[in-house]
Amino acid sequence: MRDPAHPRDRPGTEPATARSPLTLRAVLAAIAIVTCLVAAALVSAFDAGGSPRWLVTLLLVVAVISVVDLVVVLRRLRRHDRG
Repeated sequence: MRDPAHPRDRPGTEPATARSPLTLRAVLAAIAIVTCLVAAALVSAFDAGGSPRWLVTLLLVVAVISVVDLVVVLRRLRRHDRG
């Protein structure tokens, strides 16, 4: 049965004012980028003699994955705003 108070029928119990988790995901991706880059720089700088290259590599890989995630989230947010 259609309720005239709601312009669109929504399945389930989702409220009409539900918020997307994309903004939180974008914030977390940005925090991950900054944290990983700073940590990689600190590990490289303070343990120059025997720094574990695998740790720096891992941090940089996580930063790159976070950049890709941030780009995807921002594209989805822009597309969602349009329509």
